[in-house]
Parts: sequence; C-alpha cells; structure tokens
Amino acid sequence: MAEIQDTSGAKPQLRRYQSKGLKISDPTVGNTGGDSHESDQKMFDSISRSMETLVTVGNKMRNLAREEEKVNISADMQTHYIDATKELGIGLNGQTSEQLTAFQNLYGTESGLDGSYKDLKVFKPNSEKYSKKAIEEMSPFIEIADKKFKADALKLHFGELVDRSENQLSLLETRSLSGLSQQLEELEGQRVEDSGDRSKGDGKFGSGSTKGKVFNFLIVVP
Repeated sequence: MAEIQDTSGAKPQLRRYQSKGLKISDPTVGNTGGDSHESDQKMFDSISRSMETLVTVGNKMRNLAREEEKVNISADMQTHYIDATKELGIGLNGQTSEQLTAFQNLYGTESGLDGSYKDLKVFKPNSEKYSKKAIEEMSPFIEIADKKFKADALKLHFGELVDRSENQLSLLETRSLSGLSQQLEELEGQRVEDSGDRSKGDGKFGSGSTKGKVFNFLIVVP
C-alpha cells in the first residue's frame, strides 16, 4: 500500500524576481544652457522688431493725421479769404476816403477796422480743432496768404481813391466851368446894358459902368 506523505507543513517554494530599476541620465549642462540662451535671444529680437515696427507705424499714423489736419487748415484758410475778398468788394463803397487810407495801419490790429469792414480779420486756425504742431507747420503759409490778401486790398483801395479823386476833380471842373459860363453870360448882359446906358449919357462911365466887374469871371465857384 502506498505511503501517504504529510505535506501540510512543507514551505512553499517562492520564485525570486529581479526588479529592473529606472535608468536616469543626468542632463548635459552645457547644451541645455546654450539652447536656452539662443531661444531667449530669439525672443528678445522678435520683441525688439515688433516694438520697432509698432513705433514706426505709430509715427506714420501720427504724421498722416497731422497732414490731414494741415489739409483741413488750408481749406479753412481758403474759405476765409474768399469770403473776406467778397466782403472787401461789397464794403468798399461804404468806406470813407479816410477809412480806406487807414486800412493799411488798422487791418490785423486789436482795434480793428470799422464801418463796412468791421468783420474783416486775419485768419486764425481753430486751436480747439487742430493740434498745436499742425498749426505751427501751417503758420508760414497762413502768413503768406494774409500778406497777399492785404496787398490786393491796398491795390483795390488805391484804385478806389484815384477814381474818387478823379471824379471829384471832374465835378469841380464841371462846376467851375459852369460858374465861369454863368459869370460870362452875366458879364455880357451887363455890358449890353451898360452900352445902352452910355448911349443915353454924357459919354463917360455912367451908373451902369462895368468898371470893377470885368474880373468877376476869374472867380471859381466852389
């Protein structure tokens, strides 16, 4: 009969496993530092180029905006002097000769002009509408435009004064000739009358004598 062996107290046989550890290699310090520096440099260069582009674009935009302001100032200036020229022509006849003569010294001053020229003023850009820089850059052109307007106005005034003087002289001449003609007619009538009186008298100068009257025709009636 087979023998039964008691195996209840036998120790199990365990197999042993060798664990595989993780192999971690140290990073190469030199290579990593170089890559980081190069990357940072590229980033800074990119930022620098972006800032430079931003500044350039900003300057161009500001310049364009200022140029647009200058164009608008020029348009305002032209409108001002077109209206001023019309006002000059309309108000010319309403000015006395003294006012026309005073135009050169009063135009553009604080006291200003009066009468029909009271609204004639030098062009000034709207400082609330346009930048100080744009106004400064347009100042030479504004000065030239105003000088031209003033010169044209003085020529117009000179012509008007000449016309008025000629008209006045013509009027005086007409009145003087008319007065002279009238005096000559009166003198001739008196001469005829005196001749008739002498024919009735003693041959000497009578009461109707023209003595003392013969030079009356030299008097000019004002």
